[in-house]
Amino acid sequence: MGGFFGAISKRDCVLDIFFGVDYHSHLGTRRGGMIVYDRTDGFQRQIHNIENTPFRTKFEKDITKFHGASGIGCISDTDPQPLLVRSHLGLFAITTVGIINNADALVDTYFTGHGRQFMAMSSGAVNATELIAALINQKDSLVEGIRYAQEAIDGSATILILTPGGIVAARDKLGRLPVLIGQSEEGCCVSFESFAYHKLGYEDAYELGPQEIVKITPEGWETLSPAGKDMRICAFLWTYYGYPNSNYEGVNVEVMRYRNGEIMARNEIAGNRLPNVDYVAGVPDSGSPETPTQPQQPAAETIASPSNDGLEVNGAVAVPTVYKINDSNYFKIRDVAAMLNGTEKQFSVGYDGTKNAVTATTGEGYDRQSGDLEGPAKGGRSADPSNDAIYVNGEKITAEVYKINGSNYFKLRDLGKALNFYVGWSADRGMYIETNKAYSE
Repeated sequence: MGGFFGAISKRDCVLDIFFGVDYHSHLGTRRGGMIVYDRTDGFQRQIHNIENTPFRTKFEKDITKFHGASGIGCISDTDPQPLLVRSHLGLFAITTVGIINNADALVDTYFTGHGRQFMAMSSGAVNATELIAALINQKDSLVEGIRYAQEAIDGSATILILTPGGIVAARDKLGRLPVLIGQSEEGCCVSFESFAYHKLGYEDAYELGPQEIVKITPEGWETLSPAGKDMRICAFLWTYYGYPNSNYEGVNVEVMRYRNGEIMARNEIAGNRLPNVDYVAGVPDSGSPETPTQPQQPAAETIASPSNDGLEVNGAVAVPTVYKINDSNYFKIRDVAAMLNGTEKQFSVGYDGTKNAVTATTGEGYDRQSGDLEGPAKGGRSADPSNDAIYVNGEKITAEVYKINGSNYFKLRDLGKALNFYVGWSADRGMYIETNKAYSE
C-alpha cells in the first residue's frame, strides 16, 4: 500500500504537505518523499528511507530548506518517489500508489522502440512510478498520457502530478483507492485520507470518481477527463488499511468497523455461540493485543426500514408487515402463520415463558390475533437481536432473529427451512411461497 498528499495555495504550504504526508504513515514503512515547487527556485525534492526512523523525524530538517506554494508527497511501501521527470510534456513531478501486474510486459513493449531505457533499481526491477511516467510520455498531453496508462496497466494506478501550473490528480481506472479534495480559504489539497486534511483546516470539497482526472489550483479544481462508470473500491480500506477517522465514498471507517463487529456478534448470538457479552473492545492497530483502559462505545443502532418488496402465497398477493435490515427482508412469524393458516403447511405459534422461547408446531391451526397482517411497515424502527430461543416441534433451531416493536422477525427462508415450506423469487413475481412444495435451497 502507500499514501499521498498534495497541496497548492496562495501562500507557502510546505508545512501542510509535511504534516499531510506524515498523517499517511500508517500506509507504508519503506520510503517517504516530498517535492515542492516555487516559482523562483523551481522544484525541491527529498526522499528518505523510513524503515527504522519515522517520516516526521527524517524530514524535520528538510522542511526548513523547502519553500513554495505547491507540492506533493508520499509514503511508499515499494519504490522511492516522488520522481522528477523531464520530457516533451515539460518538467513535472510524479508520485503513484497502486500495483502493476503486467509491469514486465509493459517494459518489454517500451523497449521495442530503440534508444529507450529505465534507471534500474538494485534488484534490477524498474521503478513503477518511472514506468507510469514513461507510459504517460508516449502521448501528446498529460491527460491523454494518463488515460493511456490507465488502459495499459493491468492492476491499478492512482497518480499525482505536480507542474508549475498546478496539481493533476487521477484516480485509478476502477476506483480501487480514494482520491479526495479538501479546500480552505487559501487553497486546495488532494489526499488519500480525508482525516489528514481535516486536521490541517481543510474541509471536504470533492471525491474523484473512478478514472477521473482533475486539475487542482489554489482557486479550486476542474475535471479534465470524466469519471468512468465501473467502481470496485477496495473493501479492505474499511477493514484494515484506513484510518478510523477517514471517510471513503461517504462511509466512515470506524462506523463501518463497528457495524461489521455488530453483525459478527449478532451472528454469534443467533448461533448460540456467544450468549452473554459484557462489553465490546476494539483490537489495537496492527500490534500486540493490550488491555483497553475503558470499554469502547456501543455499536451504532440497527434500523429496520420499511420494505416495498412484494410477496405472493400460492399465487395470491399477500401484504404482511416486512422490514429490511442490511438488505435482507424480515417477516413477523405470526404474520407468516396467519398467511399459511388452512394450508398443508399451517403452524401454530406460542411462547414458553419458562424457556424464554418462541414455539412453532407444524400441522396445527393458527388463531389470528390483533396486530397480525396489519399491512406494510410504516416508518423505520429500532431493531435488536432477539434473545428469545426458537423451538419448532420441540427442537431448538438456529436463525437470525430481530425484535422489532416487541415482535420476533425472521428471514423468510429461515422460516421456510424450519417449517418446510417452499420460498422462491423471480423477476416477475418477486418473493413467493408455495405450500404444496417442500423447502429447497
